[in-house]
Amino acid sequence: MPTAYLKKTSFRLVGVTERTASRKLRRHGGFRLPPATEFLRLARVIAFATEVFGNDVGARSWLNKKQKALCGVKPIDMLATEEGTRQVENLLGAIEHGLYI
Repeated sequence: MPTAYLKKTSFRLVGVTERTASRKLRRHGGFRLPPATEFLRLARVIAFATEVFGNDVGARSWLNKKQKALCGVKPIDMLATEEGTRQVENLLGAIEHGLYI
């Protein structure tokens, strides 16, 4: 998974755009980041999605597309909480085992 995608997605978890993050870094030297556990959760799901879909393009596409099985929510938007992450991982597991219709 390219570092740029992980970086952009990490900013999304913080609640800022990449442009805003760059501006804050330039002007103020930084801003508060979420705990490392959130970044590890994100990396874990991205790796799992890449494994399930066979490449990072398929993983990114799926993570950023609304999913019926997640009540029309994009998987990437559910990764801010452990419960949301668990739901995304369960769905990926179902897809991996051919159980998702």
